[in-house]
Amino acid sequence: MKNTSIKVAWFVFAFMAIGVSMYPLVYIYQAFQEGEFGLRQSKALDLLASSI
Repeated sequence: MKNTSIKVAWFVFAFMAIGVSMYPLVYIYQAFQEGEFGLRQSKALDLLASSI
């Protein structure tokens, strides 16, 4: 019984670690698909077009 619970705990740990590490990759992939990401996403087009 103890061995099974350790395996389950490691499986849950691995699953959550993979999920946490995939989140930034999904965010970056989605941002590049939309064209604007990070702080640029909240800026107006006029401000982005300015050369100053």
